[in-house]
Amino acid sequence: MIYRLSIIAALFLALNACGSNDIPEPDSEPGSPLCFSASVGDESRAPVASSDFSAAGSAFRVWATMHSVDNGSDVTTVFDGTEVTSDGKGVWSYDGVQYWFPMQTYNFRAIWPASVEGVTFAPAAGEDASLAVKDFDVRSGIDLMAASDRREIAKAGEEAAVALKFRHLLTRVSFRGRSDESLLGRGRRVILLSAAIYGVAVTGTWTGSDGKGAWTTGSPVGSAEVPVYKVEFPDGLELSTEGTDIFTGKDVIMAIPQVVPSEARIVIECRYNVGGAHTFTFEAAFSTADAQTEWKAGSSLRYPFTVASGVFFSTPDVADWVEIPVDSPDFKIE
Repeated sequence: MIYRLSIIAALFLALNACGSNDIPEPDSEPGSPLCFSASVGDESRAPVASSDFSAAGSAFRVWATMHSVDNGSDVTTVFDGTEVTSDGKGVWSYDGVQYWFPMQTYNFRAIWPASVEGVTFAPAAGEDASLAVKDFDVRSGIDLMAASDRREIAKAGEEAAVALKFRHLLTRVSFRGRSDESLLGRGRRVILLSAAIYGVAVTGTWTGSDGKGAWTTGSPVGSAEVPVYKVEFPDGLELSTEGTDIFTGKDVIMAIPQVVPSEARIVIECRYNVGGAHTFTFEAAFSTADAQTEWKAGSSLRYPFTVASGVFFSTPDVADWVEIPVDSPDFKIE
């Protein structure tokens, strides 16, 4: 009896610690503690930094409601943005404690990482409970993910942890530049000095009642003077014959899923490894009939391109090369 009272007292304190005064008196005693496990779903690409997700200190936020299996209209909020943190050894924990109640249906929604701002929760019965991430800016470099789960508790007893499988909400985009000796000449290489992306949306609002949801994008940004993404190589980056990736590591592009606007383009500054320090600047649209025109959530896209002999073996005024068609032999996206 003393043990039973201690559980009820702990439950009372835990529920009040969540800031909810509307949780009704339970008709039955609580069951086992409510715990979480978390992973990235198998159907989704790997995180940009896979070790970051489960590393010690990594955290997501969770929201949850419960309602009677017999009465879905009386919804109670159980978690309201509670932070759940990894210990780096596969255990996820949160402050306080919640318990499972029998004859209740629980719905969970979660966002990773916990540091994401602008998240709102709309509690509702069943699967209609939804999350929204408002005005998210991908230039933060965050690999935004979401998860959901549902659990119906028939009777008191040991319950498995809530298994949250996170899905990527953004698109990973990169470019691979290649030097082609058959066009440039033996031993000749393109030396990349900078690359910039213009004309795509970098903000948007995501809304979802599961780990998929949908995006409403902001207006494309980036003028001729201000790129959306830019990477610079002061000492030059040699493009190998096999191909060299750009926009990787700390410069990775995590893009808002969108239909790529026709104005979207890449601008590259480069030089040749022989022939002096003369540089060339040119641009090309990458939203074309033979290129990927839609960036979908959870996908990874890489645009290969080749800078060929026309750019380097003639001596045009650089201004003549400001705009080169994507199907030109001098610059193509494969």
